[in-house]
Amino acid sequence: MEGSVEEYTTFVPGVVRPQGSLSLFRDKTGREVAKHSDKTVLWRQTMHGHFAKWWEGRVSIAGPVKVTLLATFTRPKWHLGSGRNAGVVKPSAPLWHTSYPDSDKIARAVGDSLVDAGVLVDDCQISEWSIRKTWCPVGERPGALVTVEVL
Repeated sequence: MEGSVEEYTTFVPGVVRPQGSLSLFRDKTGREVAKHSDKTVLWRQTMHGHFAKWWEGRVSIAGPVKVTLLATFTRPKWHLGSGRNAGVVKPSAPLWHTSYPDSDKIARAVGDSLVDAGVLVDDCQISEWSIRKTWCPVGERPGALVTVEVL
């Protein structure tokens, strides 16, 4: 159908984590083992479970897609006023989240989780990414708002 767009959106609540390089360490037997941090593994499991439930009963997308990702983070206390302004964002507080974790490493975790959950056949299908990192509104849960658009 010309002009129609298939678009799927879901919000995964939780502390957004990057998927960086594997860390090497030696186990009890002396063998070298590579693994992601426990926090990364937990975030990937959270996304996998959410995406799998969200996508249940549908066939994996096999063609090109655009993935839009809005990662939201809890504001630190110094962004907020005190006293009668408690819970109010200070005018000097930044709008955008510009510190750790890196956008590309967040995208890597999301892309791999979309594949693991069966939403996509392979993350190489992601022809376009749009990524934003910002602060979530006071009182709301942080997480990742993910939209998959079939191109």
